[in-house]
Amino acid sequence: CSANCASCDEWHCIECLGENRDLLSRCDCLEGTFQNGTEADCALCSPGCLECFNELDCLECEEGYFVLDGGCEMCDLKCTNCTEFDQCIDCRDKNETSNLTELCDKCGPHCQTCTVPDSNDCETCLTGS
Repeated sequence: CSANCASCDEWHCIECLGENRDLLSRCDCLEGTFQNGTEADCALCSPGCLECFNELDCLECEEGYFVLDGGCEMCDLKCTNCTEFDQCIDCRDKNETSNLTELCDKCGPHCQTCTVPDSNDCETCLTGS
């Protein structure tokens, strides 16, 4: 059996030691948790954090959050993903683009989606345009 496995059959772990462990990944800590020293239980990362070394050092945040000073902060409401508060990777409104400015600027009046804000250089057009 692996170190975090409570019991196993001939080939596989069938029960993990401690809480928040993934039986399918040989009892590694679940996403959003970390190995807390020598304790059997995996402890929770800070809110919004998917991967961390400890509760103070987040490496990757959930969608809608970004890493700041080891924690996760919420993106601007215009963003579904961001690198900083208002520096959007993806925009919540599909009639906006973040490609040039990262600020979720509106597409031109005839566009449903675009790569250039405020122009009619559409990726997809509005119905009837």
